[in-house]
Amino acid sequence: MKSKIIVNQLKDIDAISTAHLVGEKKVLITKENCDSNLMQAAIGKLKSGEKVALHQHKTMEEFYYFKEGRAVFTIKNVDFPCESGTFIKVPIATEHSLEALEDVKFIYWGVAI
Repeated sequence: MKSKIIVNQLKDIDAISTAHLVGEKKVLITKENCDSNLMQAAIGKLKSGEKVALHQHKTMEEFYYFKEGRAVFTIKNVDFPCESGTFIKVPIATEHSLEALEDVKFIYWGVAI
């Protein structure tokens, strides 16, 4: 039932591999539990030197909020430095990649368009 209240504790969520086969994530919620167009909300972690390869999402925009560490987010061949407090929106069907300059933790949301 999608309209139910969901309360999770991060410490109780198991970390899993990402679809990009680098880093890990703890999924807070997925589309199966939402009435909105949210595809997923998760806490992501990359270790220093890890890189999510260039890719795009043809049916989804993404939102990132960086909590810890430093990274470089590349969107449309432009590098955006990221650190604690940085927010980034990646538009639908836009090529992007992410490289951790040091261990980094971020919250991210994917929303279907």
